[in-house]
Amino acid sequence: MAKLDLNNNVLAEPGIERINGNARGWGNPVTTGWTRDLIDNTIKKSTIWDPNYYLNVWVVPGIASTGPGTILGYATFPGLTGLAGMPTGAGNALNDGFVCRASYFGNNGSSLGRTATHEIGHWLGLRHIWGDDSCGTDYVNDTPTAFEANYTCFTAPHLTCGNSTTGDMFQNFMDYTGDNCMALFTNDQSARFQATMQLGDFRRNLPNSPVCDTVKQKPVAKFTSLKANAALCATSQSFSFTDISLFAPTTWSWTFQGGTPATSNIKNPSGIVFNTRGFHDVTLTVTNARGTNTVTKQINVPIIGTATFPFAENFESPYFPPLGWETINRNGNAAVNWDVRDGFSGYGIGTRSMIFDNTSLDGKYKKDDIQSPKIDLTGITSAKLKFDVAYTPFYGDAGSGSNSFLWDTLEVLLTDNCQNTTPQSIYKKGQTNLATVPAGQGDEFYPLSNQWRSDTVTIPAAYLNKPNVQVIFRNYGAYGHTIYVDNINLFSTTTTPTATASFTVSDTVFCV
Repeated sequence: MAKLDLNNNVLAEPGIERINGNARGWGNPVTTGWTRDLIDNTIKKSTIWDPNYYLNVWVVPGIASTGPGTILGYATFPGLTGLAGMPTGAGNALNDGFVCRASYFGNNGSSLGRTATHEIGHWLGLRHIWGDDSCGTDYVNDTPTAFEANYTCFTAPHLTCGNSTTGDMFQNFMDYTGDNCMALFTNDQSARFQATMQLGDFRRNLPNSPVCDTVKQKPVAKFTSLKANAALCATSQSFSFTDISLFAPTTWSWTFQGGTPATSNIKNPSGIVFNTRGFHDVTLTVTNARGTNTVTKQINVPIIGTATFPFAENFESPYFPPLGWETINRNGNAAVNWDVRDGFSGYGIGTRSMIFDNTSLDGKYKKDDIQSPKIDLTGITSAKLKFDVAYTPFYGDAGSGSNSFLWDTLEVLLTDNCQNTTPQSIYKKGQTNLATVPAGQGDEFYPLSNQWRSDTVTIPAAYLNKPNVQVIFRNYGAYGHTIYVDNINLFSTTTTPTATASFTVSDTVFCV
């Protein structure tokens, strides 16, 4: 249990912070519980302790379900482990940890605390033993393949999926049997734990966390940044910065490369204006009686630029948004928007692609845009837009008690005046029209090279021969699965003569 909190205070109850939900404005959960949206996007974000130093466990009165079932708890998978079946990207520092319904936490007579054992198994890199699919894989060699979740403590063997004479391992903590039936992790599951603790995002630093002692610490400099909403195609962007440093700093010193003003000594500076696009260094130095610490991070200032025709973007550069592009947030949460993902690209060619992570981010059924630079189509009499897309819907139990689909939608639009009038839609696909893997899946979608599709759209005549045309990619998020977009090309369709291969040959005699 932690003995030291984020503010260098020794905890009266090691590891425990008691929070009055009504006083925080979260409302009374009564018998239905708090919604996942409220827990993940409000409660966690306002109460989480830095997951590089703490494993966060939220014990809540209840978790609301939209179906007949009861949600006992849930946890976040680790990022950056390199393990099969785990997310490839970084974790979310405002979401990481485990949530548990209070009546299923600890040994209280009716519960033996196995909900925490099961969910922290997920937090340490394990999947369910049935692989969240009929006879699916949990990526662990010494757990027999199982047909589905087991809710009964059978008399062994319980044979499914041709799992030899051993049958399902329904005694495993990663099944759904009752607490008095769960009894074991396997050697290979333990090996995944160890790999997660050595490599996983947030996990790998925990063995070195100093908070298990009561010795007060020097501060650890940390901050977040947030771009203010700006007019479309604005020529400058304003940012605010929030200090989230650990262990109670008493002074702050900021520098903003290319910013106005260039420095600040207040804790949370706002209204810092940047007039040039691209990466800018921001440095924070914090001090308390125990010492000083400094951190430098880069922010990407998105200001619309100009581009020539033909135009191409494959998202392989280190910038996102790419230079000259701009994201437009419309769902009310600036952290929920278009992003980039390493390790996945159109048809497996390249290393990155643009994504909207509808799997873990709730777009609230609203539209969120990313728009290209202003492309000069002066003199262009015909053009087409081509891009690669990959998508599968969520298919599984989304809290309704039975399997169902959750679909997202992708739209492409054109504007020549920074969306100051209604853009023209040239492409809009959802459900099976968008999906490259229509069957759907429960866990996150990471497309294989053969799970992509190339879509081509003709540019309407109204946008030809104009100097400031922008392409807009719009996500309608329904909490389904990640939409991948790559290899965007705007090109001419004017035909040229077909090349004909031809050559001649001659022979020359040389004397020795």
